[in-house]
Amino acid sequence: MKRQMFVLLFPCVMALVMLSGWLNLSRLDAAAPSAPSATFTVNSTIDATDANPGNGVCETAPGNGICTLRAAIQESNTLAGADTINIPTGTFLLTLDGINEDNAVTGDLDIKDDLTINGVSPQGTILDGNDLDRLFHITGNSMPTVIIAHLTIQNGQSFHPDAGYLGVGGCVLNNNGSLNVNDTIFYNNYRGCLYNAGTMTVTNSLAQNNPGTAISNLITGTMFIENTVVETAI
Repeated sequence: MKRQMFVLLFPCVMALVMLSGWLNLSRLDAAAPSAPSATFTVNSTIDATDANPGNGVCETAPGNGICTLRAAIQESNTLAGADTINIPTGTFLLTLDGINEDNAVTGDLDIKDDLTINGVSPQGTILDGNDLDRLFHITGNSMPTVIIAHLTIQNGQSFHPDAGYLGVGGCVLNNNGSLNVNDTIFYNNYRGCLYNAGTMTVTNSLAQNNPGTAISNLITGTMFIENTVVETAI
């Protein structure tokens, strides 16, 4: 009797196992694949554009291997996924003047996709706006999540008679993203420093000598500040 019951039950058990496996495979097939992430390591302090944004290679000319901060950001903007840019010790000076474009070709460094930017330390990695433009503009339709950490942002400015957002955000203009800033010094940026219309969190940082309103938060924005010192401009 026991053997007969086992014979009868075995096909049912196998059918349930096969059905369970099919359902699991169906769920895997239905799930959207996660976008791969890329990591770019900046190896040049010059300000130059990427040779071919979107090919996954950060270089200013085909085969030269020179990866600038601007080129790395252009690559990240065109690739799906949360990318990382590592910046070594040095001073990185913006020199490509230009306004009112949002692809990081000239002027500020436009960020349009999820990105983490890591310097070595605020004393070691210095991003200098050269009084041409603000340093970072977080924009685009994807509402990117951006992390900026371990660096100094200095000599940015937002005053230009033909520029949008005139007179605000000399360091970073966050249009609609979720920005997390940590262990960063904002120094000597003209016409204010941080301007937020999305979500911004600033921790363990220092804003020093930034003429204008150092930190501005629109009524549509959400801002959190922790363990951060904001000093009055000289």
